[in-house]
Amino acid sequence: MVLAVLAGGCAGRGAVVSFQYDRPGRFQLPATVGRVAFADLVGTTDRDKAWGRSVSDKLAGLATAEPLDGRRWEVVRLAGVQPLNEVRKGQSMPASLPVESLGKGAQADALVVGWANVMVRDEQVAVAPSALPIGPARLTVLRRYAAGTVELHMVETASSKVLASLRITEQFDSLANPKAPSAASRPAEPGAAEPASVDEVLNDLAERAAGQFLVAFSPRHVTVSQELKVSTSNRVQAGNRAAAGGEYAKALRRYEDALGAHPLDDAALFNAALMCEALGRFDEAAKYADRAAVLKSDKDYVRLGQRARGELPE
Repeated sequence: MVLAVLAGGCAGRGAVVSFQYDRPGRFQLPATVGRVAFADLVGTTDRDKAWGRSVSDKLAGLATAEPLDGRRWEVVRLAGVQPLNEVRKGQSMPASLPVESLGKGAQADALVVGWANVMVRDEQVAVAPSALPIGPARLTVLRRYAAGTVELHMVETASSKVLASLRITEQFDSLANPKAPSAASRPAEPGAAEPASVDEVLNDLAERAAGQFLVAFSPRHVTVSQELKVSTSNRVQAGNRAAAGGEYAKALRRYEDALGAHPLDDAALFNAALMCEALGRFDEAAKYADRAAVLKSDKDYVRLGQRARGELPE
């Protein structure tokens, strides 16, 4: 539900629209689920397995510390237990998964299981020094890239019913993420000895992956303040004027008219997505934003799609 609708900036080009709303978690659990057990995640290599254990540890820690699904879960950490030992990346869970026995043994209402895969790659790359008046034209520095993927399933122990499934990928690039907030995302500045250590990077990826999973259960208050994208289309400009005045339904109609004439107008797609989000039409917002992101690389497009799908903890 949209709680407030505000608008600012000059009408039309460059106007900023602001709104806020409350949104339930992406997954809603039965009231009977109050105690949740986290098993080790399956991995192929030793690094996968170690990183999977780290993700499970962080899942249990975060779930203990924060209210989720509108309530506080009781948490059990089943260290050393890998019920998905026959599952490999991309496969479905086997029908023989011993959820009921594991859940009863842990006295848990639900069990979180899954697999983990992580990679780290170091390479020497040539970069331009940061606007130095003198010195070499290029410097060679260490670039560290890492990517971790987890697939997590929450299964009800009494029925073996899958309550939630989510695949999450988190990445780290020591050169491409200079503004990332975590210590593990420090950039490899030209001349620096090396980027964050492998342990720091993997710890950061595990924490972010765990946080993404738990966010999917958490109701939250969302505040948005976003500049509208501009276009030469008269219909988009009319939509921007309507949006700046808080007439979001009218603005959406103008953007849809613009798309009827020019389906590849990424500004119209993004602004339509923003209006759908303001109106609480999140599925449509995600579709419009994804279409815009295909047409043009813009972090605003990607972020709106993630927010509309409930993937961001805003």
